[in-house]
Amino acid sequence: MRQACFFLLLLVTAATNSNAQRINRQQVVERHTIKNPRFDALSPLTVGNGAFAFTVDVTGLAKFSR
Repeated sequence: MRQACFFLLLLVTAATNSNAQRINRQQVVERHTIKNPRFDALSPLTVGNGAFAFTVDVTGLAKFSR
């Protein structure tokens, strides 16, 4: 009985995943491209996700934050 339930669940999951749309990874990455049109020595660039951040300034020094 347990194996039959697992097999049924596996079939339903496979059928559901086959109908899912594929992700255009290049479009997702390009959507978050950083564009800095002008130079500002007093403004470092920080990129992060809320739990981790990467900061770089005009000298090229980098800082990682958690």
